[in-house]
Amino acid sequence: MRLRAVMTAAVLACSFAGILGLAWDEQWHQSVGRDAFLTPPHALLYSATGVAGLLCLVVVLWQTWTYRRQGHLANGVTVFGVFHAPLGVVVAGFGALTTALAAPLDNYWHELYGVDVVLWAPFHMMGMLGGFIRISGALYLAASLLVARPNSRWAKAGVVLASTFLLWTFVNLAQPGEVLLPTFNFGPIQVMSYPLVLAALVPLPLLAVQRAMPGRWRATLVAASALGLGLGLAVYVPWAVQTGAALEGLSYRSASLAPQFNPTSLVPLLAIVAVAFMVDLRTTMHVSAALVGAALGFSQWACGAALAHWLSTSLTAAIASGLTFPPGIQIPAPASSIAILLALPIAMLLSALSAALGAGWGELLRRNPR
Repeated sequence: MRLRAVMTAAVLACSFAGILGLAWDEQWHQSVGRDAFLTPPHALLYSATGVAGLLCLVVVLWQTWTYRRQGHLANGVTVFGVFHAPLGVVVAGFGALTTALAAPLDNYWHELYGVDVVLWAPFHMMGMLGGFIRISGALYLAASLLVARPNSRWAKAGVVLASTFLLWTFVNLAQPGEVLLPTFNFGPIQVMSYPLVLAALVPLPLLAVQRAMPGRWRATLVAASALGLGLGLAVYVPWAVQTGAALEGLSYRSASLAPQFNPTSLVPLLAIVAVAFMVDLRTTMHVSAALVGAALGFSQWACGAALAHWLSTSLTAAIASGLTFPPGIQIPAPASSIAILLALPIAMLLSALSAALGAGWGELLRRNPR
C-alpha cells in the first residue's frame, strides 16, 4: 500500500507537469512557432513523460522480482505472462510509452508538413491519448488505495486529482472546435464540432468519480478543481511563453498572436461546474446515468454552441476590420445554423453514452483492489 501511495503521488506529479507543458506548448505553437524539437514546453512535457515511464518500469521490474522470489503478489496483474505489478502502474506505464512514441513521430510530421497550430493533428492526438492513459493509471492506483482504506483522505485526494486532470484534458481536447475546426463534415452535411466533443468526453470522468468515491458533491468538487486548474493555467501560460521566448531570443509570429490572459478559456469550465452539480443531484433523484447524460448533452450543446459561435463571429469580424495572421493560418467561417441544430441530437446521444460508460467505469474503480 505504501508503494502504491508513493506511485500515485509520483504519477500525479508527472501528470501535472505534463499538463503545464501541454498548455504551454499549445500557446507556444500559436505565438512563437516551432523552430526546434526541444522547445522549452517540449522539454517539460517529455521530461515528465520520461520520469513517469521510468518510475513505472522500475516498479514493474521490482514487483516482478518480488513475485518470483515469494511466489505471489497481492492484488496485482500479470502482463504478457511475464511481468507482475499493480494495475495502475501497468496502465500508467503504457500511457507514458504511448506519449514517448508519439514524440519522434510528431517531429517527423512537422518536418514533412511544417508548423501547425491545431491540437487535432495525428501525433498530437496520440500524445494526448498517452496522457489520458497515464492519468487513468493514477486513478486506478488511487482507487485501489481507497478500496483498501475507505477513510483515507490521501486516497480520496488522489481520486479527485486524477479525475480533475482527466476532465481538464478532455476540455482542452475540445478546444480546436471553438474556432479553427468549427464543423465535422459528413459528405455534404456539416455538424458543429465543439459541443459534440464536449458531450462525448465531459460526462465520463464526472460520472466515474461520483460512482467510485463515497460522499456528496464529488463531481462538483472535481469540476471546481478543474476550473481552478484552468484559471491557474490561464495566468501561467502567457507568462511562460513570454519568458521562454525572451530567454530563447525568439519573436512572435505576429503581434496579434502575442500571448495574453484569456478569460474565455474559463467559460466551458464554469459551465461544467453547473453540469457537475446536475450529476451530483442525480443520486438524490434516482435518475439513470444515461438519462442524466442526455440532459447534460443538451446543456453542453447550448453552452458549447453559444461560445464557439460567438468566438467565430467575433474573430471573423476582427479579420474583416484588418486583423491579420501569418501565412498558413486560416480561420474558417463560423458553423451555420443548420450545423448547430444538427449537433443537438448527436450531442445528447453521445453524452448519454459517455455518462453510462462513466458510471460503469466508476463501478469498476469502486471495486478495484488491484
